Amino acid sequence: MDPISAIFTISEDQLQVVLQKVSAGQTLEVDAYDRAGKTKLAHGSLTTLDNQIDPTTGTLKLRATFQNAKGALYPNQFVNAKLLVQEKRGVTLVSTAAVQRNSQATYVYVVKADSTVTVRRSPSALRKAMTRR
Repeated sequence: MDPISAIFTISEDQLQVVLQKVSAGQTLEVDAYDRAGKTKLAHGSLTTLDNQIDPTTGTLKLRATFQNAKGALYPNQFVNAKLLVQEKRGVTLVSTAAVQRNSQATYVYVVKADSTVTVRRSPSALRKAMTRR
């Protein structure tokens, strides 16, 4: 039970970015959380990828290995696995609920220091608008 592994799935849509990282020799980190997704049980790394996509679900099985000296993980236990594929620094994060969309753009409302509000479009929406001109 120490180390222990967990099998989890990802969507086939997410496969290419994972394959790129693995092919480049990067070790991808995986965290195991409890059923509610609130308590982190263990930290490990991606060990293997299955060799076929399940056609009924469109998912691929992955295996992560965790050190389990404290016995937080048990065989056949349900866990939520979070695979870290990319880490970004120096970016602004906003709640999904704050992001607004219309047929032309994705944007958020920003409250400025003088308590007025302005609209800030996403960088990709700005690039699209510039290429249409």
